[in-house]
Formats: sequence, C-alpha cells, structure tokens
Amino acid sequence: MELDNIIKKVAGTYLASAIIAVIVLIFTLGQPFVVFLGIGAMGLVTVLGDAIAEYGIEAVLNAFYTERSKKESLETLLAEIDALPLTDDLKLKTKKHLTDHQEQTVKQQETVTEPTPENPQTVVIENEPVIENEPVVVEVENV
Repeated sequence: MELDNIIKKVAGTYLASAIIAVIVLIFTLGQPFVVFLGIGAMGLVTVLGDAIAEYGIEAVLNAFYTERSKKESLETLLAEIDALPLTDDLKLKTKKHLTDHQEQTVKQQETVTEPTPENPQTVVIENEPVIENEPVVVEVENV
C-alpha cells in the first residue's frame, strides 16, 4: 500500500470519527432527525478529505486563495494565511504563490486593454527591426 493511500485513509477515518462523535452527542440530546444530516455531512467530509489527499494540501490552498484573490485584497489574504495553523514552510509557499499570481494578474491587466471604438487595440512588437518601404501601387483591370 502506498504512503499516500495510507495517509488518505487515516485522514478520512479521523474526520469521519469526529463527525460520528458529534452525531452521537446530538442524538443523545434527543434530536434524531439531525442524525441524517450528520451522516450526509460525514459523506461530504469524506469526499473533501479524499480530494485534499489526492491533490495535496498545498495545491488545494493555492487554488483556494487564488480564487479568493479575485474578490479580496492581497493584504487580507496574507494576514489570514499567517493566522492559519500551518507550518511556516507551507505558509511561505502559499504566500509566494499568491503574490506571484497577483503580480502576473497586474501585468496582464496593464498590457491588455479591451478594444473600443474610441480606443482601438494596437499591437506593438518589440525587438523587431522596422523596415520602411515605399508604398506599392497595384493596378487591377476590370474584366
């Protein structure tokens, strides 16, 4: 059995057992209909745990914060990452990915503008030699 599969099963078991403990607690309080919600939540947590184990926590964090960076400020997200109970190495990797993504987004926004009738799109090719030729006139006979 591969190490990834072992970690995946252990993580899934831990989360599922925590949810079962919550279900038992709620059931003892006399709320039997909540058991069905708890079982559904247990299935959802198992699916999420499997997805996180499959892709890795770093990839999941990067995708999550990249998506949130479209609507929230970079400073807010960086402060939130600092407050997470993660290793310093994982925090640094996530923050670096987020700042690199933000810089690329800003660069793309500076270089790409939407063409409008008032502001037509022009393309500038850098490092290309400019060759000036006389205009060529072509005569076409009507047939």
